Amino acid sequence: MHRDIDEKKMPAIELRDARVILGDLVNVLSVDDTPDTLNVLSSQNPVCYQLAEQFISKHGALRDKQFPSEVLEYARRFRLAWWAKNDPAKIPEVNSMLDDIFSSDPFSHPIVGADFAAGKWEPRPKTLLGLLAVTLLRSRRMLHRCERPECRRYFVKPHSRAMYCSDWCSKEMRTRGQTEWAVNHRDHLNARRRKPHRKPGRRKVR
Repeated sequence: MHRDIDEKKMPAIELRDARVILGDLVNVLSVDDTPDTLNVLSSQNPVCYQLAEQFISKHGALRDKQFPSEVLEYARRFRLAWWAKNDPAKIPEVNSMLDDIFSSDPFSHPIVGADFAAGKWEPRPKTLLGLLAVTLLRSRRMLHRCERPECRRYFVKPHSRAMYCSDWCSKEMRTRGQTEWAVNHRDHLNARRRKPHRKPGRRKVR
């Protein structure tokens, strides 16, 4: 199903939802890919191709065609933004990528509109790809990777203190932390259990 985003449909897609879609896009690639191996590993991985097909089935086409190869390519380009947080040398490449999105078809017509009440110009994306590009810019400080070592998925933090991509990962790490704390403090806890409790003394009657 082709999903074209125009100005009338845009308000229905909230920033929170756009951030989730952005995370789904960059995670069609393997989380183990690095900047040097990304083109080789994911382009030859049938699992990544299937994930790209699932992305289209769930969210629609990025632009006017339902090409899994396009999903894989823009997943690669958008993932550069996560790496640019730790490697400023990649920022010009991210800027170039975003400029290319906003200057190419179907963006040949203006996508910026006036918001007189707010006193500023606002981008008005026409496609899902444009929406995700705007979301990437607005959420640049919230780009993160899940801190559960076995996960490491890319995601956009819903709030500044988020460390994990999902409630499941958060619960798993909390449980793990509690278990590790109990192991590290086992001797102290056992000593407290063995310590005799003082019986309350009788009050003297005058």
